[in-house]
Amino acid sequence: MNVVGLTNYNLVIIGSIGYDVYITGGNNKIIFAPGGFAWHCASGILSVDAKATVLANITRGFNRNLLKRFKNTKINVAVNNSSDIFENAYIFDFSIPNYTSGISYSEGIPDNKFSSFLKKFAKTPQIIHVGTTNPGTILIRILDIEANVHSKVKFSSNIYLPYITKPNLPHLSQIIKKCSILFMNYEELLRLRKFGLQSLLKNKLLFVTCGKIGTAVFKNGKLASSQLITPKSEVSAIGAGDVFIGACLACLVKGYDLFSSLVLANNTASNSVTAYGTSHVKRIYSPEILIKRAMTDQKIIFRQCTIESFRKATIFIRPKPSQV
Repeated sequence: MNVVGLTNYNLVIIGSIGYDVYITGGNNKIIFAPGGFAWHCASGILSVDAKATVLANITRGFNRNLLKRFKNTKINVAVNNSSDIFENAYIFDFSIPNYTSGISYSEGIPDNKFSSFLKKFAKTPQIIHVGTTNPGTILIRILDIEANVHSKVKFSSNIYLPYITKPNLPHLSQIIKKCSILFMNYEELLRLRKFGLQSLLKNKLLFVTCGKIGTAVFKNGKLASSQLITPKSEVSAIGAGDVFIGACLACLVKGYDLFSSLVLANNTASNSVTAYGTSHVKRIYSPEILIKRAMTDQKIIFRQCTIESFRKATIFIRPKPSQV
């Protein structure tokens, strides 16, 4: 049973497409790969063979032939050209010990008129995910769509740790209030709790990724489902969270329940870390087998908790032999 009720919704992703630039350790080799939130998210959607529209800011210098990856899929990529040839280049330096994050060369030119394109879906309910950018831009896009798109719309977004700062709290609060679905990692949840915003999350569908441990999803402030994952050999985790978002939303609009959505999205995200970029992410051809196997292998008990009490180190409890 789909406890979310999004099966009749058109999935729309708003974000950027550009290049991820990886500076590897050792010989400092430089690797270029297609990237940006919209690219990674579309790769996740592709993995579960779902229908979606991707509205992407894209630099004029981006090789359009790379978009052929989505040509024979159910994903429609609509491009909004940006003028600067160097826009949307994201630099990640793996030569630095204990590397933790990348540096965005440019976020691209924000386009506040996506609503003009979305009017074509006026009679179709839409779940619209506004991807990673600064909170001010996310809010402008949401408000523009609200004012100009008159079909039934549910908003989704993901909270990015560097933007969870005191000056951004007013925008973040409004974004959270307007979204029905939110994605964040555990560290981002902790930062929001630090600023006292956890109460705004209670009536949302909230997905919290916990790195190599697993993923938890909260509904109405309480733990609704979780999955412990088996980590794979990691080359680069850049884009894995975006891949998870795309696959998870795609699963929800296809009618999968929360646990099944976690299983397929986690599987896709785990596969994405085995190489640089996300172009190697492929379609899952036997999703039901993966879900059935996950239900069999899920030999853990999930401690009931709320958003306020959630701790990733204590949520996964190994069962006693009699409980297996």
